[in-house]
Amino acid sequence: MPSLPSNFVDPLVKPRVLVENIKYERLHIQGADFETNPKPKINKYVEVTLTKRPFGLTIQHTGKWKGAYVTEICENNKVAKNCGISKGHEFIKINHTYVTDMCYFAIIEILTKCQVPVTVLLKYNDKLRKDNKPKPEVRSQLLDEYNLFRRRDEQENIMNDLYWNLRHRHENLHFGGYFRESSPLTEKNMKEILRYSTISRDPEEPYITNIKQINAQYMNMSSSGLWYLMDYVSHTRQLTFLSLVGSKLNDSDLLSLLTGITNKTPIETLLLHENLFSPKCILEFTNKIQYHDMLLKLSIDLPTWETFECKKVLVWRFTRVLADICEQKNHVRPMKKFTKDKSNFEFTIYITEKEVVENINYIMNKEKSNIIGFDMVYRMWHVL
Repeated sequence: MPSLPSNFVDPLVKPRVLVENIKYERLHIQGADFETNPKPKINKYVEVTLTKRPFGLTIQHTGKWKGAYVTEICENNKVAKNCGISKGHEFIKINHTYVTDMCYFAIIEILTKCQVPVTVLLKYNDKLRKDNKPKPEVRSQLLDEYNLFRRRDEQENIMNDLYWNLRHRHENLHFGGYFRESSPLTEKNMKEILRYSTISRDPEEPYITNIKQINAQYMNMSSSGLWYLMDYVSHTRQLTFLSLVGSKLNDSDLLSLLTGITNKTPIETLLLHENLFSPKCILEFTNKIQYHDMLLKLSIDLPTWETFECKKVLVWRFTRVLADICEQKNHVRPMKKFTKDKSNFEFTIYITEKEVVENINYIMNKEKSNIIGFDMVYRMWHVL
């Protein structure tokens, strides 16, 4: 049998080196084409104003649970289509708030709670959203999902407990807020509970007649939610305890408490510490609440040293007015429960700065040392 030549190549056997060289050449050519002729991404922006709800938009996060873009538009709702919104448009700004790096759930909350009309700035380009490869989920995304579902479960459990307590005529109404753990209930949940307790059940009286304590502490309460709560408080007959500790109240919210806490409300304890108020607002509030006949205990946070403009005189004048409230309640117009050993009215102020404590102690020891019921608590941490 004759021998084959040395340079003979069998056509049925694929040479491995040749295939690798072809792959390398293809990759090199593709890279060269991409570098020499790149396809630029031209971002385009559109600003629209939505004047009617519902918006008819379905959104999704852009990645790592941040940002949002439009995935679907409801066919029945033509408001979004008439404004020029289409699939793939990414949210840049809602009213005057930039949302590109904001949490996805925070964007949903803004869109659901904002008042119409709302101005939205959107970004889009020629590249289709389907061409983007999905990114794998990371541990932080899974933790965000876990926290979201955990708070939803807690919200459901708290609502069930509240309904059960109302049906069984319990006296305490607790919205599930604790220190360092804010309540998962929304303003809508709180309104549902309060409305449920006012339903008339003939021949029985409504559940509101049995409520004696309301714990609305550590809640992200809005002004409308607080107004609804004060309207509820004004109709109670036996309410003696109200806690709004750490509910992020402002000056206008503090003054709105006066609409619900009237002389007809038999409230005895009002806790308002861990909320930031201005000195002017505190003086206006305490000047009116001091004439409440049933109030026995009041707590509030004092402003910071910078709020007093770092002036000792302003702290002294502020302290004199607050001390006069205890003098009015315990010395000038004492109630029948008043005794010499125990004060009738207790006014507790929480202070977070050393300069304020020193100036209050100075004026109290010098002029108001004989007044009882005025207590100070020096707290080493600040309200955020």
